[in-house]
Amino acid sequence: MKQPLEKTIYSAAIITPILIGGLLILILPAYYQFALGIILGGLMGAFIFRILTLDVYKLTSSSVSNVKKQALRNYFKRYGMYAITLTVGIVNPYTNFAATLIGLLLPKFITVTFVLLQKRN
Repeated sequence: MKQPLEKTIYSAAIITPILIGGLLILILPAYYQFALGIILGGLMGAFIFRILTLDVYKLTSSSVSNVKKQALRNYFKRYGMYAITLTVGIVNPYTNFAATLIGLLLPKFITVTFVLLQKRN
């Protein structure tokens, strides 16, 4: 049975930063801050992606009069989470800000890659 694209992307978005961070810690232990930043950003990016999909399902089933207000509230909620994650990446001495930013972008790269691979096949 073929898994839906959303679940495949979500699974890959969780597994990829953990694998990249784990391999970085094992291969280059001096770069643990970079690895922890990728893990933090990647997991938060996957969580935010999941919230986005749940928000889209909720918006498509709600009444037309509330859609704009709900969409705006959900938008600010997600970008607030991005801001908190980046703030933790800056303030926390055990994470790297650039790695946290790269980790947050991982689900977007994974989504584009999976969509392009599906169009190719």
